[in-house]
Amino acid sequence: MQRAAFLAGLRDNLPFMPGTIAFGLLAGAVSVQSGLTQFQAMFLSTILFAGNSQIVALQLFSGGAPWIIAVLACGVVNLRHVMYGMSLGPHVREAPTRWKLLMAFLMVDNVYGLSHAHFAGDGRGLDWGTKRAYYFGTALLGYAIWVAACIAGAVLGTGIPPSWQLDAIPSLGMIAIIVPNVKDCPALLAALVSVVLATLLNDLPLRVGVLIAGGVAMLVGLALEQVALDRAERGTRP
Repeated sequence: MQRAAFLAGLRDNLPFMPGTIAFGLLAGAVSVQSGLTQFQAMFLSTILFAGNSQIVALQLFSGGAPWIIAVLACGVVNLRHVMYGMSLGPHVREAPTRWKLLMAFLMVDNVYGLSHAHFAGDGRGLDWGTKRAYYFGTALLGYAIWVAACIAGAVLGTGIPPSWQLDAIPSLGMIAIIVPNVKDCPALLAALVSVVLATLLNDLPLRVGVLIAGGVAMLVGLALEQVALDRAERGTRP
């Protein structure tokens, strides 16, 4: 059962690997262009599994910013992962802390999206071992491809032209995860709120607008779901 779940997670994440490869190539190239050696760029990709944070930190470092500013910027950029953890937490409540920490390190957008959709859908009611197998099937594939792509990007260096716009590809992959899961009115309105706010707040520094849009959209979705539940309860009363 666990082997099948692991292979299912791996298979589900395969369509998103072109985006991971593209973004990894970009991150590796930016690392070298920012002044890191090829070895430093390769090492960075193994300990920082977060493309946006890696690029933001390198841009700040290359501009002379103190390391503490770069660390805080990485934290702000990745604050959406707090929402990911809160959303995924109820599905892995029984997991030991050591596994939760490893899951947190490997959590990226597509891993969260696929795992949450699986745990809330076809995987509802699965035991922790099977959920763990599915999660790491998605996550380990993505991590391995990410590291390999970053290494290739570091080797290629300036050979990747900016006109390729590789940084847009992961966003397209995330859209492919979200759209099929918009199945009711609360989810649709939450998605619309997120899109509108993210567009309006796009010029805020460090992509804080994305965090604000995601937080507001989550609250809107939860509020609308509660309203729908209250109406359903009133409708069933004699």
